[in-house]
Amino acid sequence: MLMGLSKVTLIIPTHNRHGYLARILEYYRDVAMQMVVVDSSSQPFTQENTKIPLQYYHLPGMPMPQKMKFALERVETPFVVFCSDDDFVLPQGIQTCVDFLQSHPQYASAQGNSITYKKRKRYSDFIEINPLYDEVSRDISMNDPFERLQFLFSSYRTVFSAVHYSEVMNLAYADIDPGISNLFLNEYITSIVPIVAGKHKELPVFYQLREYAEDSGDKVTENLDVVYRSSSYADELSLFLDYVAQKISVITGLPVIQSKNNLDLILRSFSEQLEKQKTVVKEPASKKIGKLIALIPVLGERIVMKRRLKMQEKKISEIVRTSEDQRNLHDLKRLIFKYGDAVG
Repeated sequence: MLMGLSKVTLIIPTHNRHGYLARILEYYRDVAMQMVVVDSSSQPFTQENTKIPLQYYHLPGMPMPQKMKFALERVETPFVVFCSDDDFVLPQGIQTCVDFLQSHPQYASAQGNSITYKKRKRYSDFIEINPLYDEVSRDISMNDPFERLQFLFSSYRTVFSAVHYSEVMNLAYADIDPGISNLFLNEYITSIVPIVAGKHKELPVFYQLREYAEDSGDKVTENLDVVYRSSSYADELSLFLDYVAQKISVITGLPVIQSKNNLDLILRSFSEQLEKQKTVVKEPASKKIGKLIALIPVLGERIVMKRRLKMQEKKISEIVRTSEDQRNLHDLKRLIFKYGDAVG
């Protein structure tokens, strides 16, 4: 039994995706952990055979930041984890992070390593899986909070689903302005505040499986490269900078204006980096050959996929290392197959 999970509340925000919600609740059905589901769907979720002791709230039409605030106000544990309804955070990984944070008080958040799978309209006998990032087990351990923030955004990767102290996340959303509605801006709140509050550690454990889908919110939402350049986002960006600067000021004791200026410099540089990343990269020859092979009737796609799977197995071996990791991944794959039609 994972004793540390009694100190954690898992928050699952969801919107009009009850197939995903049913899937993730089945995954956690035997886990002794507090859970809060905040569902802004038009219709409530009903599943009579759900035996999980969770707090479910139907909040039709409630925007994301208000859902986060609402959920956090109902957390009574010292730690909290956010999990998107289409992802999976492994209980064993959460336990490891709780143990780490309790023995390293200078750290405000911790997570492990993540892999990602590509959503398909139809699954046969394979699922494409790759490491989410090339670098694993990163440590953001500078003493200066703005150095930590600069490091985070120099090569950004989300800490949304890390194990956080509940009091830090409550501070982050205590008086969230409803005008901050952009998905990425809300994600950055969950990154900036904990990174300013303390150090961050990525532990060498299998922590999360994330879905990659072309129609997911992060693929259709404008990021900071557009937010900084478009006049249509001027008011929301100003609200965001003012709001987060106030949180930074509370944590560091620095004046709000200085906190805002430092934050703006870091995020503006990040927005320029995002713009550069949009430059079209020439497709490698190996990928072009793969596309041609995939056109072969009946066998083409299978030939290509078997080659990919062999390469992917090698790539994820640094994350999925133990027999327990393999079992966990096998169970997750089985769940993905089972709910393939339900999640579209």
